[in-house]
Amino acid sequence: MRNLLVLGPKTIPLRVRWPLGTNAGMLACCHFLALAQAMVLPSVAQGFLSRPPSAYRFEPGDRLVYELRSESTPLTPGAAGERCFGQIEIWCLALKNGEALLLLDFIRIVDNRAEPMRGVVVRIDSRGRATMTSAMQEQAIEMESAWEVLPVQASAVESGSSWSAPAGLFGRRRHCRAEDDAEQPGTTRVEFVTAYPPGAGEVLGHSCEGKYWFDRAAGCVTRFENIEIDKPANRRTESAGVLRSRSSMPPGWAQRRAAEAEQYELAVRRESSLLRQIQDRPETVEEALRNLDRLWAGMATELTRQDSPFRTLARAKRQRWTAEADQVRQMANYAQRWLGRTAVPWTLPDARGQMVSSETVRKHAGVELLWRTDDPRNIAELAQLQAARDELGDSEIPVICLNLDQDTSAARRSIAQLPAGLTHILAGPIAAIEQPINLPILRVLDADGKIVRVWIGWQPSCVEAFVEARRCGQ
Repeated sequence: MRNLLVLGPKTIPLRVRWPLGTNAGMLACCHFLALAQAMVLPSVAQGFLSRPPSAYRFEPGDRLVYELRSESTPLTPGAAGERCFGQIEIWCLALKNGEALLLLDFIRIVDNRAEPMRGVVVRIDSRGRATMTSAMQEQAIEMESAWEVLPVQASAVESGSSWSAPAGLFGRRRHCRAEDDAEQPGTTRVEFVTAYPPGAGEVLGHSCEGKYWFDRAAGCVTRFENIEIDKPANRRTESAGVLRSRSSMPPGWAQRRAAEAEQYELAVRRESSLLRQIQDRPETVEEALRNLDRLWAGMATELTRQDSPFRTLARAKRQRWTAEADQVRQMANYAQRWLGRTAVPWTLPDARGQMVSSETVRKHAGVELLWRTDDPRNIAELAQLQAARDELGDSEIPVICLNLDQDTSAARRSIAQLPAGLTHILAGPIAAIEQPINLPILRVLDADGKIVRVWIGWQPSCVEAFVEARRCGQ
């Protein structure tokens, strides 16, 4: 078959072969001709290829400061509202292997009450895809609003008007639609709707949508707005943020901060280890609290003469653990009450209404999760549990999810909307005996039904629990 490619006054013969009578061959040829024209005719290229993808552009020493405002109002009359003001900072510390090393810090004031600053060290690529240690992930979930300034952008393949961003820490992903902003040349406006894991949005009664503006030349978000509906909390929250300033620190500053970032990551890992120690050996809680104080006091002192955001973070960390010491002691008391003891026996209905006895499901070492339906971290932990089981292929290890909601009818309806694969027990009646302090709670039981380990609060991974259950079963 002979084709002609016309380029202005010139005509170039093209010889393209495909099996006679095949649609696939004809389609391939059509694609080839379109691409060939796009290579030489910009007008064709603009129509055939989508706009260049937005990409983050940071240089070592960059400092971006965003102002955040949000207001929560009740969905129904009679409840109080809430106002929040905050500041988000992005510090670029280094560039390496196509990734920017960033410090993302966040401080907010809720109804005139200032909260301690929080911060994470994160590595992102040009699209904004983040890489963090597990200890940093535990920090990241406490400053969810700050991630509004680093949304993941479309890839080159997805650089059309619509795409879906990768799932975040809680399994949520954004479905995005982009267009050039007619009022701001060089700026892309992206509208998004947040999608929850299957069934989670319906269970939680949450929804979120919004938009942000991305300056393609500057390589950053300049503004964002979103609206979140939380039906169980009877709350509608409108948030907005704007880039207030972008500046660059003096030469050498970023290099010193990059070294401090490594020190901060090690300190956060040590902090996570001390909190883990409290749950494994609750009798050491006072010693662990003293070590937490020494850890952050030492880092703050070491950086006293440095103009460093890590000094501010270290001081905030010390302030936080002083304020939350009693909560840590309550966590230790819970662990001490149950570790090494037989878990509460029960005969309760499962999600289908069939009665199940703990004796029948605790014949082997297994994993149990205490959870409720009204908290995103609890729903996310269910997904983590299933993912860990699939990753390790441990279908033989019993996994029981004890739902502690008091309204069993509502709990049953919620569980019915979640993906199948886990065994759910409607365990509201035993909540008064368990007296959990911070759900979700993950625990491992041996073959005698004794609790050998507990993890209190959301965990970035449940793999360790399955490894422990496997060890107990040997």
